[in-house]
Amino acid sequence: MIPIETKMSTIDMRTGEETVGTTTMLMMPAAPGKCEMCGSEHGPELPHNAQSLFYAVRFNQLHGRAPTWLDALEHCTPEMRDLWIAALIDRGVNVHAGEVNPS
Repeated sequence: MIPIETKMSTIDMRTGEETVGTTTMLMMPAAPGKCEMCGSEHGPELPHNAQSLFYAVRFNQLHGRAPTWLDALEHCTPEMRDLWIAALIDRGVNVHAGEVNPS
């Protein structure tokens, strides 16, 4: 299990007072044979699946923000990044604006 600490608000139903704290969720690890970061099946030279909910949760846990395709491509060679960025732009994804899905 992967522990994920997250913010939590509790509201006192009598007073309406809000108490902010933290709690820990537990996330199942990726299935055997899948990427531990994005939960998808891909070669090590290929990017993580930026559209994966598993990747979104895992990345947010580590970096405190939503991932982008540029994050998913970070470990790739410059040539692989350029190929993927061009293909994503051709499909209507504004990669440099942080979009993950086509507009």
